[in-house]
Amino acid sequence: MGFLDFLEKPIRCGQAEWDGQEFDIDDERIPAPIRAAVARDYRLGYALYFANTKKGGEWWLLDGENLIEAYWLK
Repeated sequence: MGFLDFLEKPIRCGQAEWDGQEFDIDDERIPAPIRAAVARDYRLGYALYFANTKKGGEWWLLDGENLIEAYWLK
């Protein structure tokens, strides 16, 4: 993340009602740039969830209860 990235307004990348829902990494509802990034980081046993936020939502890649990476659109 760059020094001034916090000034950019995030883009909505999922629906609020998806909050806490698990998704297959190839689900077409996931924005293409996020699917591509997840595919690079994914390992067998990981799970991908959507987390609704005030700033547009994040996709969380988890290994059990451990957060591996969070993804969002800028």
